[in-house]
Amino acid sequence: MNDTIFALSTGDVKAAVAIIRVSGPEARNIAATFCNKTLSPRRAELVSILHHETSEVLDIGLVVWFPAPHSYTGEDIVEFQSHGGSAVVDAILSALASAPGLRLADQGEFTRRAFHNGKMDLDSIEGLADLLDADTQFQRREALHRLQGKLGSAADMWRQELLGVRALIEASLDFSSEADVPLDIYNEVVQRIEIVTAKVAAAIDRSRRQEVISGGFVVLIAGPPNAGKSTLLNCLVQKDVAITSEFAGTTRDLIEVVLQLGGMRIVLVDTAGIRDTEDPVEKMGLEKSFRRAREANLILLLSNDENVIEPDFRIDSEAKLVRVRGKKDIYPTQYPGLAISAVTGEGIDELLEIIRTEAEVFFNRNESAPVIRQRQSYVASELLSHLQSANSNATSGAFELCAEDLALGTRCLSALVENTGTEDVLDEVFYRFCLGK
Repeated sequence: MNDTIFALSTGDVKAAVAIIRVSGPEARNIAATFCNKTLSPRRAELVSILHHETSEVLDIGLVVWFPAPHSYTGEDIVEFQSHGGSAVVDAILSALASAPGLRLADQGEFTRRAFHNGKMDLDSIEGLADLLDADTQFQRREALHRLQGKLGSAADMWRQELLGVRALIEASLDFSSEADVPLDIYNEVVQRIEIVTAKVAAAIDRSRRQEVISGGFVVLIAGPPNAGKSTLLNCLVQKDVAITSEFAGTTRDLIEVVLQLGGMRIVLVDTAGIRDTEDPVEKMGLEKSFRRAREANLILLLSNDENVIEPDFRIDSEAKLVRVRGKKDIYPTQYPGLAISAVTGEGIDELLEIIRTEAEVFFNRNESAPVIRQRQSYVASELLSHLQSANSNATSGAFELCAEDLALGTRCLSALVENTGTEDVLDEVFYRFCLGK
């Protein structure tokens, strides 16, 4: 990484301003050549941007020099802030490409240099990638949480707590005759381990919740045939995405539609009607519905029959079930459940509010806990296992075994926040970035 790189850092679209970034040991010399002057550190200067060979004026704009190590990459960085027209940008990029000692940056190379120069840890970088990919407000909040590196701070506090508990146990075992060592440490040890265990469990739970934030809060629309499930789906998304008819069994496969609701990504899933059938295609649709139900976060049981029973897939699903009485415009009979009509729109606002509230409660669960990434999940699960074992041993009075569990847990904590990664992991992370990032 001793060469000097450049790339367009703003989007490749026509705009008022474009930023072209140069990073590396030759960055300052390149700026002096293209601006025909020596720049002052961290000061935006209005200059004529010149072609290095012909001295043609390519544009008039701002240029800023950020000397190493106080820059994004930790290297010398120069930013050309030009007008955003495509002809202007192309002219400057072409001139830079022809300058000796420069090359176009690889995807994510600026941030990769920041990582290797100790400017950012891997967690923060992944948070930045998520922030750039964020489509909803909840995704933005989660990404900012990770970008701020809260896992590392939390892990440091957990480590200090475990070291403190181990010291208390070992002092009690080795120096139990000393007057300044408490003889009864049972309650304090158990309580302190339980607190750390709960915090780690919350972080793991939040990492699972993060998968839902990225993929979407899954709302499964279930019920018997001809209950109006497809009509309800079309009504909720306000367009015809599912075929509807008066004949039972019209929907035989899953239909999934994404809905933005209250800054959250909601995935609505229309399923095949639940009934006994010998039709092999319809059976396949029901099997797919049952599998998807296990992944659902909320199930809307739509029916016009007050005696409808919960479907069998509820046995394997942890999702909350909400009973919805459809076709109120045709069947006004009262029985438990929210009454709606997908034809007249009656009750639809109330149903959307239920979905929004349930999704918000789910997304806000363990909001203060740090986020554990998918690549860290194995180590986090191992850490939790050691903590649970430590708690069990402490409760039974086996403090020697408890201390060993805490030592193993401390090692897991070190591995959890270790600021390293294999090249394969790094390649996958930085592949998500654009050339100018």
